[in-house]
Amino acid sequence: MESKNNQVQEILKGSIDFNVQAYPDIEDLRMDPMETGRYAYESQMSGFVLKSSLYLTTPITYILNQMYPGLSTVGAVTLTRSVGGLNPEAVESAAGLNTKVIWIPKSEEHEILKNDSLSSEMQEILKIVYAKNLILALDQLSPSNSIAILEEAKKYGILKIISAFDHIISDDNIYKTLSDLGAFIEFRFSSCMPSDQSISIEAIIEKIKLIGYERCILTSNFGQWFNPSPAEGIRMAISALLEEGVPAVQIAKLVKLNPSDLLK
Repeated sequence: MESKNNQVQEILKGSIDFNVQAYPDIEDLRMDPMETGRYAYESQMSGFVLKSSLYLTTPITYILNQMYPGLSTVGAVTLTRSVGGLNPEAVESAAGLNTKVIWIPKSEEHEILKNDSLSSEMQEILKIVYAKNLILALDQLSPSNSIAILEEAKKYGILKIISAFDHIISDDNIYKTLSDLGAFIEFRFSSCMPSDQSISIEAIIEKIKLIGYERCILTSNFGQWFNPSPAEGIRMAISALLEEGVPAVQIAKLVKLNPSDLLK
């Protein structure tokens, strides 16, 4: 047991969680950013991306990075109605504040296509993402909309893209298509928790093997009041993968190497 705990800690050290939420936000969350940062710092994580459905998180991550030397927290903006939806000006402003991650949420999916082509707003967002070397994150979009965005992003030469799902897609070809178009596929450990149970850890492993460890990331998506801290979520995810026989070197790709490559 001690050997396994040491192995979990070794993988956890230097890990990056790309999907962390903190109070206040639109839903009831467990802890504020300061406490969230403290848990990550004490766990010796490299950092995390702070995500909100309501506001730009970059000013908060700036403060966290001053509070916890060596911890690298990353700001993000989710293009919900609170920032004007698919608003290129919000992306431009966020980039000017050194924001790294631009989330396209499912709530704005109806604005992505106009007359079977990408809307002018979505086109402009892609131009800014490319020009500013940002990370584009597609949050539970339909496969068809995800593919439409990725095809256009490929034309621009955008290399840093995440396609996130909190459920398993039955058609394996979709994963392959998204990956071939340049997306890293995000799997969320929150989906394995008793409060959700929409995915088993075995199903996640099966899909990751199908796609390839080099094209996937594993996040906690924690922050909810009924879940432990996000840092503990990543620890639990690592432990669950080890229990299923996934080699430590492959787990490191999911929680360290691939997230780090995205942030370069």
